[in-house]
Amino acid sequence: MWGINFAPLVNRWGVLSATKGFGRRKTIIIFQSIGAFSYFICAFLKPNIFMAILIMITSSLYAIAAPAFNSIVGDITTDENRKQSFSLVYRGSNIWYAVGPVVMGSVLTKFGYTYRWTAVSILNIIGAVSMFLLFNKISDRRCVRNAG
Repeated sequence: MWGINFAPLVNRWGVLSATKGFGRRKTIIIFQSIGAFSYFICAFLKPNIFMAILIMITSSLYAIAAPAFNSIVGDITTDENRKQSFSLVYRGSNIWYAVGPVVMGSVLTKFGYTYRWTAVSILNIIGAVSMFLLFNKISDRRCVRNAG
C-alpha cells in the first residue's frame, strides 16, 4: 500500500531533480544524508511498527536520489563508454543485492541491530561526503570532476 500511495511522488521528485530545478548533486547529498540519519535512528529502536515505517520512508528517500545517480553516470561518461558504464553500475548493484543480505545477516547475528543500522548509516554518509568532495559542479550535460 505504501508504494501505491507514495511512488508517484517519489518518481516525480526524482525525475525533476535529475533533469532540472533542484540539482542532481544537492538531491543526492540531501536525501542520502537524511536517509543515513534515519537509519542511524533505527540503531536505537527495538524492532516495531515505527521502525518499519521509518525504513519505508528511508527507502523512498533513496528512491528519490536514484534518477540523479543515473543522470550523473550519463554525464561523466563519454558516448563510447556509456553503455559499459551503466552495465558496470547495474552489475555492482546486482552483486550487492545478492551478497548484501548475507553480509548484513552475518553482521546482524554476530553484533545485533545496533551495529547493523550504524554500519549502514556510516556507509551512506561516506557516499554523501564522497559525492560532495569529488564533484564540484554538475551541470545539465556535463560533470566537472575535482582534480585536487
